Amino acid sequence: MKRVLRFLSGTGKLRLSLGGETQTVMSLSGFVDADFAGDASSLKSTIGYMFLLGTGRIPWHSKNQAITATSTADAEFIASVSAIQQVVWF
Repeated sequence: MKRVLRFLSGTGKLRLSLGGETQTVMSLSGFVDADFAGDASSLKSTIGYMFLLGTGRIPWHSKNQAITATSTADAEFIASVSAIQQVVWF
């Protein structure tokens, strides 16, 4: 117990930082894309999204959609909804 308390008292000013030593504003940004009917055998679209917090990459995801989209707009909409669900959870 003494060792843990000694460690905690000696490291109280240390912190984790995304992006190194620079002091940047932590902003959340994201990118979403979909490939309409990219899988030729099942005609499923591939979706992908990535989010950045400052300069660090946090959640990212890439997989085939669970349902078959009927157009490029549908594929992009489904990808956007998946990404928004992730942001809301985050």
